[in-house]
Formats: sequence, C-alpha cells, structure tokens
Amino acid sequence: MVNALGYESCFELPAGRDRRQPITAEQLDEAKEALILRRETHLDHLADKLREPRVRRVIEPILAGETAPELLPLDDVDYVLDLGLLDRIDGQLAIANAMYREIIPRQLTYSTTLTISQEPAWYLRPDGRLDDDKLLVGFQEFFHEHFEHWLRRFDYQEAGPRLLMQAFLQRLVNGGGRVEREYGLGAAPICW
Repeated sequence: MVNALGYESCFELPAGRDRRQPITAEQLDEAKEALILRRETHLDHLADKLREPRVRRVIEPILAGETAPELLPLDDVDYVLDLGLLDRIDGQLAIANAMYREIIPRQLTYSTTLTISQEPAWYLRPDGRLDDDKLLVGFQEFFHEHFEHWLRRFDYQEAGPRLLMQAFLQRLVNGGGRVEREYGLGAAPICW
C-alpha cells in the first residue's frame, strides 16, 4: 500500500513528477483517491479479507461503534492484528491507520455507492457551502426508502446503517470534499 501510494504520488501525478517540489499532503490525498477509485489489486485483496467471517466478527463491531471488545473472539482478534487491519492504540483496538479507516468502509460499500442517485448539487447552498439541514432530511428520506433492501445486502449487518450513511456521504463528496471517518464510542462520520 505504501509503495503504491508513493509511486502514484511521485510518478503518476503531474505535480509529483516535478522533482523541484516536495510531495504535499494534498498530493497524497489525491494519490489515495486515485488508488481507491481504480480499485487496485491490493485493495481487492483487502476486500477479500473483509469477507472472511473471522475478520468480519472483529471489524464489524468497531465499524458499528460498539464498545465491548471483551466479547470478541481472541483468536480472531489476533488474526486481524496479524493482518495489520487493526492495531492497539492507547490500549484499545482500532483500525490500524488512516488509510484503512478510509478504505475499509469504501470497500464494503463500493457497489452501494455506485447505485445512489443523489446529486451533490441538491445539498449545496447558493454560496456553495453544504446545507446541513437539507442533507440530514435528504438522508433520512433516502434511508427510509432504501434501508431494508440495502442492509440485507451488507455482510456487515450490525454496521449496516453506519455504512449506508457513509456510502451516501461518499457519493455526495465525490463532487468535492471528504468524509472524516471515526470509529468506536458511537462516533459518526463528518462530511465537509
């Protein structure tokens, strides 16, 4: 993953090819997005691992914001730690890094994001800023209309509502912006 990100930043992006300029955080974000959108081979491997029941048993409660890690099967926890998907951060299990915090929900909701017909312009104010109230009402209507059908398709049933919200937000920010994803302790994604 690191090599692919470095290659994309330094050789594929036009700004990265200018050796007189340092690679910026914005270029790394652009490289990350390009890798995710192209669904590179290593991301397909990650998606395959996420379908394994022993990985799902550990990752799903984290995505759902549950806070009872003592109920997780220890062998499964060790396996997911060995895969590098999770890490112990401040004594608690957490998604291992910022890349995986972004990639895991997007991998799990990829086909769902493609089928969402919402348009970013529907939720913008005349000054171009996001209309939070209109967005929340739009998501509520969207959720009530589609949740039963889509949630049945999710392998991660307990995290389904949260993943559906993230898919909805991701579809909207593909027009510009980003979704900040937080997991655990009931945290919700933030869109800006």
